[in-house]
Order: sequence, then structure tokens, then C-alpha cells
Amino acid sequence: INAEYMGESSTAWTAMRTVQFLVLATVVFVAASPTKTASPLPGFRPPAVPLFVQSPLINVWSTGDNLYDVSPSLWNGDDAGMVAAVRLNGVPYLLMGNSNDFRGVAAPATQIAVSVYATQTVYQFIVGNTTSQSGPLAAVNLTFTSPLITSDWELLSRPAHYLTFSVAALSSASSDAHSNGALDVQLYFDTPSNLVIKQYTDIAWGRVSVPDSSSSSSS
Repeated sequence: INAEYMGESSTAWTAMRTVQFLVLATVVFVAASPTKTASPLPGFRPPAVPLFVQSPLINVWSTGDNLYDVSPSLWNGDDAGMVAAVRLNGVPYLLMGNSNDFRGVAAPATQIAVSVYATQTVYQFIVGNTTSQSGPLAAVNLTFTSPLITSDWELLSRPAHYLTFSVAALSSASSDAHSNGALDVQLYFDTPSNLVIKQYTDIAWGRVSVPDSSSSSSS
């Protein structure tokens, strides 16, 4: 599986905007199907699914049946604006959010399950042409982790949450003339300033120059 983050070459696939809210995104690629995860309460559908939950200021939920039905929202109903998508061999699929930037651009993935645990919520998707016997097919999991471990006060006080992408090939891409038999997977995640402000005017945008570590080490 070849994977890369989507760059700024397309207006619909811009890089993540930096905010003061820390989300650590982890990408995991495996060669086999992901382990099936049974829900603690089979058939349970909470009225709101927890995504990032730590305090009234960091409290994000999904109220849709599917993660892409509505935009994730804060506890008071304000739009959190988070978006996630995957591009499989050049074809985009929406995983999370209801952004206008993706309407008509990315078709929703097929959500097959959601499991809610004490500190994690796991969404399971199938991406690719699910109605055809040919073409690439992959399983994608999104795992939202809020490390609320009461026995570890240092971890509990940390203003960080974790979003993990896991991707598994379910079929060969040999039928795709442009794939050379491999799956090309690109991931997109965007968390805007909605999570750290009340009004958009509160944000002052800027750029930070980061020194080239390779040049400094060579000198």
C-alpha cells in the first residue's frame, strides 16, 4: 500500500490548518483485514457519539447515524467543523463531516459499524466500488481516543486527544490500469479554528518559519 498525505495541489484537499487544540493523528497500514471489534452493547445507538471528550471546552460529538451525515458539534451544538476523507487510487471518499468543500467532490464511504467504549470510539468503513466485483476495495477505521484514565493524573490533565486511521486492503487493485497492482491511499483530516474560539474574529492567522534541521546538523 502506497500512502501519502494530500498536499496543496488541489483546492479541495488543502493542508490542515493549525489551531491551539492538539490532535495527534496516527496512520496505521496493515496488509490484512482489521480485527473485528464487537460493541460492548450490541445494537446500542447512543443519541450522540463521543469523539473528543475531556472538558466543556474540549467536548466534540457526532449526532448523525453516520459520521459523514452531519458535521461534528460541540456539547452546546456549535459546529466543530472537523472533516476526514480518504482517496483510494485517485477516487475520494468522505469519512467525517458535512463540509461544502466536499459536496459533489467526494462520495460518502460505506459506514458498516460504530463501537463506543469508555475511552475510545471506533468507526468502521468500506471504501471503493462495493457494488462491483472489480476495482480496489479497502477497509478504513477511524479511532477517536480521549485518554481519560483517572489513575494517571498527568495523562488526564494533558490537553491532547488522538485520532488514528487504519487502512487494510480488501481486494487487489490489479484491475485498475493506473495502479500497477498496488493501492494508493491518501488521507485527509482537517480541524479548523472552531474548536478554540467563540467568534471567527478572535483568530489572528500567521505563519511560523521552521529552520531546516538537516542544514543545521551538517554545519
